[in-house]
Amino acid sequence: MGFFDLFPQLSHFTLAFDDEFDNHTVFPIFSELLKIPQLRVMELARFEATAAELTKMLLRHQSTLEEITLREVKMNEAESWTSVLSTVRDMPQFHSFTMKQCLIGDWFFTDVSDEIDEVVSTKDRERIEELAAQIEIASAEMAAK
Repeated sequence: MGFFDLFPQLSHFTLAFDDEFDNHTVFPIFSELLKIPQLRVMELARFEATAAELTKMLLRHQSTLEEITLREVKMNEAESWTSVLSTVRDMPQFHSFTMKQCLIGDWFFTDVSDEIDEVVSTKDRERIEELAAQIEIASAEMAAK
């Protein structure tokens, strides 16, 4: 029996690394272990991840997960972000997605594109596609500099 099995009705979950940004040390292990059967609302903050880790965790909860917030999450490639955004867009229970101060590598989205706001919050699947396209453009512009 895992720790989260002790809370079978848990529906809201927040994980935030406060003092230090998790530079891809804890999250890979945590992403494999997190299984919350009734999870509806999830906020994750201040960590580095790969698209595979984050996508796998989202897909594990796709039948119940309605609201997702990612705050100060770092992935090294724009393609990682587009992959995660595609996953969110296709989740059947998706109602709300928010990104706050997320990063491509060491760059906040707002540092590389005037088109991407510091906080992006949407309930629209089409807006998620637009955001993915903006991230790809910003990444290409970064590479050209």
